[in-house]
Amino acid sequence: MDPYPPGYDMTLGILSQTASSVYWVLKFFNALLISLSVLFFYFFAKEFMASRGKALFATFVLASVPAYLSHFIWAPALAMAVFFQAMYALEMIKHDKRWSLVAAVCFASILLAHPTHAIKLSAMIAIYLGIKMLSGFVSDRKSWLRQNVSYVAAAAGGVALSMFWWAFKLADFASL
Repeated sequence: MDPYPPGYDMTLGILSQTASSVYWVLKFFNALLISLSVLFFYFFAKEFMASRGKALFATFVLASVPAYLSHFIWAPALAMAVFFQAMYALEMIKHDKRWSLVAAVCFASILLAHPTHAIKLSAMIAIYLGIKMLSGFVSDRKSWLRQNVSYVAAAAGGVALSMFWWAFKLADFASL
């Protein structure tokens, strides 16, 4: 299993107990993960754009893309499914700061799903948070730190949670 993180393998290993056919489990739960990612994209888009119509159109466009993870069974499907959950949780922090815990768990899940997609999706989250924080700094400098501490806590918490696995692997790679 090394050097890959255990997220996808453990998830499908546990789910393989639901049916006798491994092929069926792989196909069904991969389709379920992709379908859930489209659903969570809608929730994120609705919150991000503040419009149900625009969110529905954006979701339709995403679901219409033939290459959107539908024909392959691989670990990035889990990372993409959790990515939109993380983005939705980050959007919800503005309403309730407790969403930072959900965002941290989702971000840690991304970091434990696939090594290369974790880097790409982390960069996307960092760009999103950077623009969000910069726009907040420009609009209201006095309360900027108080508004953005939950976003930083969510990102740092996700990295810290994922380090329970990555720290041991990095130590193993350093000893080689």
